Amino acid sequence: MRRRNNGCCCQNSKRAGRTGCNDSEGNEPPGWCIYATVALVAVGCYLNALGGDFVHDDIPAVVRNKDVLGQTPWTSILKDDFWGTPMHDINSHKSYRPLTTFTFRLNYLMSGLTPSWYHATNIALHAIACVLVTRVSLAVASLRPGFAALTGLLFAAHPVHTEAVTGIVGRADVLACIFFLLSFLAYHGQQTAYVWSSVCLGALSMLAKETGITVLPLNLLYDLCRSWHSIKRSIFEARWNDDSRHFSRRAAALLVSFGVLLVVRLALLHGTLPKFSPQDNPAAFHPCFHVRLLTFCYLAALNCWLLLCPAMLSHDWQMGSVPLVASLADTRNLATCLFFGGCLILTYKAFTDFEVSARMTNEIWRRLA
Repeated sequence: MRRRNNGCCCQNSKRAGRTGCNDSEGNEPPGWCIYATVALVAVGCYLNALGGDFVHDDIPAVVRNKDVLGQTPWTSILKDDFWGTPMHDINSHKSYRPLTTFTFRLNYLMSGLTPSWYHATNIALHAIACVLVTRVSLAVASLRPGFAALTGLLFAAHPVHTEAVTGIVGRADVLACIFFLLSFLAYHGQQTAYVWSSVCLGALSMLAKETGITVLPLNLLYDLCRSWHSIKRSIFEARWNDDSRHFSRRAAALLVSFGVLLVVRLALLHGTLPKFSPQDNPAAFHPCFHVRLLTFCYLAALNCWLLLCPAMLSHDWQMGSVPLVASLADTRNLATCLFFGGCLILTYKAFTDFEVSARMTNEIWRRLA
């Protein structure tokens, strides 16, 4: 579909700065060098994982999974959950990740149950994800090559990814991330928005792990932000313009696709929901609403803190690993308030900057006219 008019001078000015008379341009490293460096760092950070064994969830998901061991037809991968139990079975976990299971089966065909090859595959996939993060920084965020390289290196070496890369079952997260980024790039990474390619890649991300489907609403939200100036002008003038018309078509395609994928995913539940126990998620089973609310809000702040200071990581946050926030007097509520307050401030700042840049664009076009 046709690319929208961004209505914002910031992206265009950044690109113009690179193609204009910029003396620092010659000092920037070439693109292949950036991608190669990011990939090498991503691999180097996790080479020590090659000596690891199958642990924890790797046992039921790989070692004992008949779909992985080739004891069932290939089509069973599409009928069973992540652990090899039929989706219609009342005991099924209902986690449907056939794309990830398919890669496990390919690993088994090539190397049996030699764990080093499974870990090597995870590391290679992590390197691909890091390269794609760098590409998004260049093509969508329009960062200078040096800053894009720094973004990719931070993503490659961040300790918070340890579980996803070194744990074999963590491949679901890494695979979902790869197709998530590919979907985002297909939609926003060039002048033409390849909506249906983005939808297909988003579906593959969902088939790697369920959270991958969130790329579709993210694509729509980002498109809305970049097209907001044209949409607002269309609303004030009470008539369609080309940009708002094209946006509406893209939005309709995304929303319909998102709805269809959700319906298909819910149909795979076969009328039953997954069964969890209080030890899996103590907050969800607590009888008091305010305890559930305070705890879940704090968990958002905790996860944000782990991105900034990953000093306390765990392979499985269950069985009360994070004590419940049972009252307003709990000092952890301060962290929650700071987190959500910061989010509100950043959101307000982003919208005000966006409006300023839109007005600057209008002024530039008016003078050029």
